[in-house]
Amino acid sequence: GARPGATPVLDELAERGALFRDAYVSAAVTPVSHATILTGRDNPEHGLRVLSGLSGYKLPSTVPTLATTLQDAGWHTAAIHSAFPVSGFFGFARGFERFESFDGVMAPSRAGTISWDLQTLQRRSDETTNLVVDELSRDERPFFLWLHYWDPHDPVKLPPAEALPANLPRDANGMLLPSRELYGAEVSYVDQQFGRVLQRLEERGELDNTI
Repeated sequence: GARPGATPVLDELAERGALFRDAYVSAAVTPVSHATILTGRDNPEHGLRVLSGLSGYKLPSTVPTLATTLQDAGWHTAAIHSAFPVSGFFGFARGFERFESFDGVMAPSRAGTISWDLQTLQRRSDETTNLVVDELSRDERPFFLWLHYWDPHDPVKLPPAEALPANLPRDANGMLLPSRELYGAEVSYVDQQFGRVLQRLEERGELDNTI
């Protein structure tokens, strides 16, 4: 139901790549699902089970990941993230030479689970992309880059004013309200930022040799 042309970069990537129209996550929470992506194992096999419960936080050090495998093969490995659910707290830093995340900032809540500050434990996609563009200039070895964007998850880090459509719903104090239009604007902004990543790869002559 999105407006046409909202994500031209991802649309073009889909047109010239492989598009999987049916995709199923292994879990409904970010770290557990990402553990499956990085290990190729289902949840009971890799051992990371929850986001903020009382147990099962970390990916065990005995489980190999794509990062540890490629690092052992001599690749440059880097992870640049935009929010806490993929931090080193969950055991994801293994195998990465550079791990740009939000470690050491989550704390036990009164209930004994884990809490975090939504205002500070995320970065907007333009800030993340700046780090990625810098990273893509650092090393000449084959590389594995884990890039994680976050913007549309919540309205904490909004796009700049010039990237927002006019007449977005606002409250009596003029503050933006959650809406389909605001969500769409955040998706479009991430699309623009990812375009900068592809542009950098093209400038380095690596786009056609990058999966």
